[in-house]
Amino acid sequence: MKKLLLIALAFPVGCAAPDAPSLSPLTQDALREADRAFMADVRQGGIDSWLSWYTEDAVRYGGDGLPVQGIAAIDALDRPFFENPSIELLWAPDAAAVFRDSLLGLTRGSYVVVDTTGDTLSTGGYTTIWRQTTEGPRAIFDFGEPSQD
Repeated sequence: MKKLLLIALAFPVGCAAPDAPSLSPLTQDALREADRAFMADVRQGGIDSWLSWYTEDAVRYGGDGLPVQGIAAIDALDRPFFENPSIELLWAPDAAAVFRDSLLGLTRGSYVVVDTTGDTLSTGGYTTIWRQTTEGPRAIFDFGEPSQD
């Protein structure tokens, strides 16, 4: 009976689920760096790179002011823009902040849409909320607001 009890007590320990991967805490510098890397990736890889920086449950606001959620919806919203070879979206973070848990943070910055000659078509500001993942920071919320010039 004692052997059975020892086996029963040892079994749950031997079958415990592996620990979740440890995530490094976000920093303001890491968020600014991620935002700049996001833009560099998008300049090289277009819509596919754009989508790779969002989490599966991400929310993005479109030009009509309505939110869409999830990669498929963000793809449907943004693919026509990114597949237009005559325009390019450029952006840069101006500020970053990290939430208390150090696994969420945000960047705030400005963007410009230019044509192939470099002429400015539109400008505005944006806010991106980031979640730390095993792949590094990924966008969970993205909102751009055109300038009212």
